Amino acid sequence: MVVLRYRPGRHEKDVLRHFGEKSCSADGYDGSIPTGPSTFLCFTNRSGSNFVANCLMSTGNFGDISECFNAPIVVNQSRKLGCTSFPEYCAAVKRKKAGQGGAFAAKLSWNQLFFLRRLGMLDSIFADPRYVLVRRRDLVAQAVSKSIAVQTRRFKSSHPDKGIEPKYDFRDIAATIRSITTSNGIFMEFFAVTGTPYFEIVYEDFVADPAAHTDRLCRWLSLPVTTMDNEKINLRVQRNEINEAFRRRFVEDMKAATVDIGGARNAELLADPDDRAVGRMNPLGFRLSRDLWKRRTQ
Repeated sequence: MVVLRYRPGRHEKDVLRHFGEKSCSADGYDGSIPTGPSTFLCFTNRSGSNFVANCLMSTGNFGDISECFNAPIVVNQSRKLGCTSFPEYCAAVKRKKAGQGGAFAAKLSWNQLFFLRRLGMLDSIFADPRYVLVRRRDLVAQAVSKSIAVQTRRFKSSHPDKGIEPKYDFRDIAATIRSITTSNGIFMEFFAVTGTPYFEIVYEDFVADPAAHTDRLCRWLSLPVTTMDNEKINLRVQRNEINEAFRRRFVEDMKAATVDIGGARNAELLADPDDRAVGRMNPLGFRLSRDLWKRRTQ
């Protein structure tokens, strides 16, 4: 088995803290395991994975598709269901969220994927899983969308509008672009080194013809191809004039930056030359003039 080293994230730490390391491993689990295929939507924030999940659910092949491996959800649901181990929770959530034909699907960040693999869940509870990588072609638009969503607390179009006016944040958008590209790269590296096939969905192509792409995905998953029910899709595009204004401003700001990677083989995180002592970093590897840096971080 290929060894994949990583630093555990907060969701993994909290789940381990709740159950204990021994009660998280699949090795000691002897309970029942639901039959049926498992599919994981590998995503980054604001990649369009919720819309893809809604389209898949509308076919009737799946039950609820959600982020069921986030620590607060794992802990709360385990208490409600009376689960005393993580494998027991995984089996219960697979059973509970499967469609009528037994097909289960969930959303996964790359750290959760590594966590499930390390504990043996992908060889037992979710044996022979299928993977769908959901990504956006326009990373600036994705990063802008996340920056706005974090401020307004509206991560879905179905969430209530709290009337919060988002503010443009150059550093946050830049850091988010780096985070997105890193996460997508880790997913692809995982698929490459493990020899795992995956289905790639590019959000911009998917929204242009959701029915056709959903049909194609169901065929790839060897699931019954049924007509997508538009009435069951309760999510809509959230992009508006604020997103476009932030996007244009960010692109213009980046045009004003001077690329300087100092002849290095790989782009590095570079500090502003006049503020190196205080460690102000530009997440995209660009060195900015002092005046521009101050304007972008105010």
